[in-house]
Amino acid sequence: LSDGNNMDANAYGPNWPEAYAVRNSVTDKSLSGNQWLPIPVGRAGRLALVTKNYTQFGGWLSGLAFSRNPWGHASLPAVSYHWAFNGGNATRWDAQWVNWYGDTLTALQNNATTTLRVPVMPTGRDKLFYMVEHNNYWNGAFHREIRVKGTAIERFFSTYDNPFARHFNGKTYARYIAARIPAGLITSTDRFLDVAIDGTATEIAIFFREAGTHDMDVPPLAEA
Repeated sequence: LSDGNNMDANAYGPNWPEAYAVRNSVTDKSLSGNQWLPIPVGRAGRLALVTKNYTQFGGWLSGLAFSRNPWGHASLPAVSYHWAFNGGNATRWDAQWVNWYGDTLTALQNNATTTLRVPVMPTGRDKLFYMVEHNNYWNGAFHREIRVKGTAIERFFSTYDNPFARHFNGKTYARYIAARIPAGLITSTDRFLDVAIDGTATEIAIFFREAGTHDMDVPPLAEA
């Protein structure tokens, strides 16, 4: 997505668990139906969707719409972190993870600190940095510390309650984990945050489907 001054790179693989269903109902019986791909814009003006490398058969669209983003939500799927499109450390990959139970999958580096470039929509509010962990191990969220722009924040919690958590926790191979980022660490011009996850001396790295940020609390409807 380009606005003429900035280019945000993204990539998607199979994303069937998030297939779009009419009227917000649960996904219908069509396995490979339309996929909902939210792209945060952040301002008015002219925009361009650019098809880049690794895109098969061009960019196919069945619909396009603009809406509000009351939670200030921004995220990237697993494959974007593996290719490190927007910088940061490349995450691990395996051939079978291009379609692991209907979605892409990646993992942080083993016994190392992995820095991710995580998208953010500045709103002046505290954010939650979240990951959709693959929920296929007895713990799955081993880590020592999380730093944003070099500043330590809280470690992951699996108990935050919001629409994102409820959605992902309703899937079999998904678990929502999140850590609060104080608003003071985010400037009004930030598009990405350097998030360093310390996985040294841990039993197994975190496997995840997507990672991103959203406001910790929804604003009053009058502000949204």
